[in-house]
Amino acid sequence: MNQRIGKPFYIPPRKELLKYKNDTYFEVNKEYKALLNYLKKNIFDGDKAAAEGLCEDIQGICQFGFSLNRVFDQFNNRGVEFDSEEQAQEVMQLVIDLSNNTRLWEHNGHTPSELHQKKDKFQKKHIPNQKNKPRRVGKKIGRNEPCPCGSGKKYKKCCLD
Repeated sequence: MNQRIGKPFYIPPRKELLKYKNDTYFEVNKEYKALLNYLKKNIFDGDKAAAEGLCEDIQGICQFGFSLNRVFDQFNNRGVEFDSEEQAQEVMQLVIDLSNNTRLWEHNGHTPSELHQKKDKFQKKHIPNQKNKPRRVGKKIGRNEPCPCGSGKKYKKCCLD
């Protein structure tokens, strides 16, 4: 909950909002499609079902507690072996791009990329600053002094209560 403080809410268009009624819905963005196409073409030799299964699992990891180790575990569980270190780096870059463009609850529905672009705008507006706190003007009112509201009662029996 603390991670959400000071961040604006993402309000999707009506058509997209209605899709969120389904618990398993997630936004299929261009980064998801790029990873899916790469996996289908370069890892699974055209096997669309296997590529979609892995891609959905990786998207879930991006949405619910991203960790590169968990992503690598998904590849290992499916017996995927990369042809080269460069191929592994390409895949990981696609995964990181997906992670940076996945809508997150702790960001009030925004993606990390969106927040990074907007960070200066909303941080200055929404995060309270110590210097902007209201200050007491004048001397402190004692408990036994007359109440400043004009009731004639002592402060401790009137407005301090």
